[in-house]
Amino acid sequence: MTSPLINAINQGNLAAVVAALEAGADIEEVDAHGYAGLPLRSACFHGHLGIVVELLKRGANILAASYEGIGAAVRAAVRGRQVKTVRILLEHGAELPPGMSLGLSHEEVFRAQLVATICQRSRLDDAVGEESSLPDHEIKELFVSPEEFERLFRKPAKSLRV
Repeated sequence: MTSPLINAINQGNLAAVVAALEAGADIEEVDAHGYAGLPLRSACFHGHLGIVVELLKRGANILAASYEGIGAAVRAAVRGRQVKTVRILLEHGAELPPGMSLGLSHEEVFRAQLVATICQRSRLDDAVGEESSLPDHEIKELFVSPEEFERLFRKPAKSLRV
C-alpha cells in the first residue's frame, strides 16, 4: 500500500505533500527493499521540481543511497529523464554516481556544483554571523543571475552588477 505522501508526490500535488509532512509523514520513508529516501527519489523521477525543493528544504537526505549505492536521487532523476531535476540536485550538493551520464554538459555540471559551493558557503557564513566572506561578486555574476542569487540566498543581490 502506498502512503499518502508518496501518492501526493506521484500526483505532483505540492499542497498534499506539505500536508502529509505536517501530519507526520516520514520524509525518509523506506522503499520495498528497506532503503530510505523514497519520497525524494519519487519526486526526482517524476521531475516535480517544487516538491523536490520542498523535500530538500525540510531535510530530505540528498545523499541517501539505494541498492545501487550513492546518488539514488540523481539516478532516479536520470532514469526519469529529468535534466532540470538533476541540475537542482547538483545545485543542492548531490554527489555524482561514478560513470553516470547526466544529460548535462560538463559546463552545466560545473555551474551547478559552483552554485552548490556558493550556497554551502553562504549557509556557513550565516551560521557564524559573517557577511563579508562570500566569494567575490564578479565570480557570482559569471555563474548566477541576480534573480537566481536571490532565490538561492533569499537575499537581494545588491553587490551584483545588472
